[in-house]
Amino acid sequence: MSTMRHLVLILLFPIAAIAVDTVAFKTGGKIEGTVIQQDEKCIVLKSGRGTMRLTRESIKEITHIDDPKPVESATLPPVERTDAHLPNWDAVVSALTTQAWSGGLRQIPATAIDVGIMRRVPYSSYRCGPSSQFEVNIYGDPDDPICLEVGVYGDQGLDSKIQAMLIEFAASKLIRAEANRQILRSLNPLKDVVVHGDLTLEITPPTAEDAYGAWWVALYFADRVEKARATPEQIAEISVRADQVSATEADPNNWNRDDMKYARAPSAGKGQSSSSGGTVYVRGYHRKDGTYVRPHTRRR
Repeated sequence: MSTMRHLVLILLFPIAAIAVDTVAFKTGGKIEGTVIQQDEKCIVLKSGRGTMRLTRESIKEITHIDDPKPVESATLPPVERTDAHLPNWDAVVSALTTQAWSGGLRQIPATAIDVGIMRRVPYSSYRCGPSSQFEVNIYGDPDDPICLEVGVYGDQGLDSKIQAMLIEFAASKLIRAEANRQILRSLNPLKDVVVHGDLTLEITPPTAEDAYGAWWVALYFADRVEKARATPEQIAEISVRADQVSATEADPNNWNRDDMKYARAPSAGKGQSSSSGGTVYVRGYHRKDGTYVRPHTRRR
């Protein structure tokens, strides 16, 4: 098992997401967003309702705006005493970048799930860590999620220190009410579930049929799942078949073959049937007037 000290030594260092940046590419075009992580080879840019990992080789220059327009704070309101809503995608990603174990953060293609409790619920997915072993999933409307998952793949899913670290991240960064924080911290890390009010707090072991081989801590509203499901027409609008993904990084708004290496296999686990055909959700989808829609292109 890897120790926490070993993890910290090889991670990317997160930087404060407090300004607006314009990334100009050598091939032409620009993207505006906020650089939230960087190292000598890559930057991670938060733009729209998603993030993109860009190689420095593809970048001509980055222009930094010191005095951006005011934006809504991603921190959780300190006066909030209930968990009527989970933090939005921006708050989750911002909280994730403050963790010592979140280096190498990348948004990955989220494989469409068409069976199980989260069937036909669109979601965005993020990987991080020295071996991309940590995963965070945000289900439903990115601005008002119905479910958040934090997990770890491989042998570290059996490491009690890693489990405690992820439980504490979820308790301290994703939950507002102190009562729910204490409930989550008290769950059996091997397997457990508690429903408190509208919120379900659950620990799922790697051996579960729908765990994809990872250990998970999940927070979700079971009674809101049905309303969060997308119609087949909406899924067609905000998804793409894996075999149609480009092999290059020609457009960072779209997935490429390297991104697909991190996606869940369509045949893995109980949570995926063959009928979805390896479909993945597009980067940065959102919900408008109750309908899931594609993002507007952010490249100029």
